[in-house]
Amino acid sequence: AGAGAKKIVVAMPSDKTIQKVLLASSMNADITSQFVKQSGTVAVEGANAYAAANYNVYVYQPASIDAAENYNITIG
Repeated sequence: AGAGAKKIVVAMPSDKTIQKVLLASSMNADITSQFVKQSGTVAVEGANAYAAANYNVYVYQPASIDAAENYNITIG
């Protein structure tokens, strides 16, 4: 996660979703439910003004994040 991290944001094309999130640095604890999908989608314009694509956005914002945290995110 890195020193000073406050939250983790994951964005992916709208036809994909987070299937599972394991906190690898904590004995692979399942923290999938803590990654909250934001309502709606976000349109992200492509490079050189290519047409925008819709993205799903997930946010993980616990009370604190250790600098050494590692995540294994399964996308489907």
